[in-house]
Order: sequence, then structure tokens, then C-alpha cells
Amino acid sequence: MKLRALLIASLGALVLAGSALAASAPTGITGTTGPSTPSAAQVQLALQRAEHSAGLWATINICDTAKHPNTVGIRAQMPALGFATSLQMVVKLGYYSTGSATFKPVPNSTVTLKLGAASVGYHQDGVTFTVKPPATLNASVTFIWHSGTKVLGSTTRTTLPGRKGVQQGDPAGYSSDVCRIT
Repeated sequence: MKLRALLIASLGALVLAGSALAASAPTGITGTTGPSTPSAAQVQLALQRAEHSAGLWATINICDTAKHPNTVGIRAQMPALGFATSLQMVVKLGYYSTGSATFKPVPNSTVTLKLGAASVGYHQDGVTFTVKPPATLNASVTFIWHSGTKVLGSTTRTTLPGRKGVQQGDPAGYSSDVCRIT
């Protein structure tokens, strides 16, 4: 009987401690207390920070390797805004046109990656494409932050070399702006 009373008392103390922590935990914008819905000014500030973040990037992480012949991999990373939003990336593969000396979109190569909801941290995803050689390729990635069905903001980046923390590269950590498949 004493053991049961002790367990009930301990459980009650844990519930109270958890309630106290939940009541004092910040909501909304990271580092602030208040409503979980950010103001328009807070949204704009969070989007500006995200757009200028070193953690927002696109790169090529696979380029015609022994494990991935005639394949280009695009990897991208985006930051959360500090409050709950849905994260999305739209990847568009490009090919170098010698006639115009520019990169043009590869037809039917747009892929939308839905990363889910997040409020903090950096989030990566990627996609691979198999291509017929020869080809010189890059990609652009449009990063989109949603709240429900409303688009809060978006920005686009082209693949760049030298990104750190690139996952699923071949070889590990590989990061390039262009992939040449011969």
C-alpha cells in the first residue's frame, strides 16, 4: 500500500513539473514568449534571416560515379523560420546549351520535395536524375515556406560548390556547382 501511494505521489509530482515546464516554455518565435501565431513583421524578419542564412543552399552531391553512372544528384538545405511552417523545395535540372551559352531547363525534370513541418533547425533533401551523356548540368532550387495553404515566402538558389555538411554524397561530402557527364 505504501509503495502504491509513493508511486501515485511521484506520478503527480511529475505531472505538475511537466505542466510547470510547459507553462514557462516559449511559444511562437524562438526565444520569445507569447502567441504561437507570429505577426506579419515577425514572418518578414524570419524570412529575411532564412534568405541570408549560410544554411540555405543547393549543390550537386553526385556526378557520374562508378556507383551512380550517368546520374546527377541535387541536394539542398533550408532553415526553418523559428515557428511552425511547412518546408518545400522545387528542384529544376538545367543543361548547358552551347548555342546560347546558358543553362536551360531540362524538359520534364522538375521535382517537388515536401520536407514536412518544422519550426527549428536546418533540413536537407535531394533527388537524383539519370541522364543520357554527354551533358553538362546544374540545377536551381526554389525554397518555399508555407503556413497551411498560404505561401509565406520563397527564394531560389542555383547549385554552388563547397557546401559543408552535404549528406548522401558520392563520394561522401561531395559538393559541386556543375556536373559533366561524358
